[in-house]
Amino acid sequence: MSAKINKAMILAAGRGTRMRELTDALPKPLIAVNGRTLIDRIADKIAAHGIRDCVVNVCYLGGKIKANFAKRSDLNFVYSDEESALETGGGVKKALPLLKDDAFFVLNADPAWT
Repeated sequence: MSAKINKAMILAAGRGTRMRELTDALPKPLIAVNGRTLIDRIADKIAAHGIRDCVVNVCYLGGKIKANFAKRSDLNFVYSDEESALETGGGVKKALPLLKDDAFFVLNADPAWT
């Protein structure tokens, strides 16, 4: 019997340089598609699966991501601040103390689906 996974990590530290016109003043995960930000769509999926604890790594304009999540009460957010983006593996490694010894899902902040 496998244990239920109760934690998730959202990777949200990237700069989104290929979308520069949109991301000069806004982190890529906060781009809205059909009226909902990319990162909120991910958070919605996490919450829908009964996960409540979520670590989010942030770097570029991370304060805007934190402000966005401050409006939500369905998930408990903890942030792993990065001075410079550490890429996927580095971001997860830096966040491990926040995730403790628990199993967790890792999700990118910016896939688009509606």
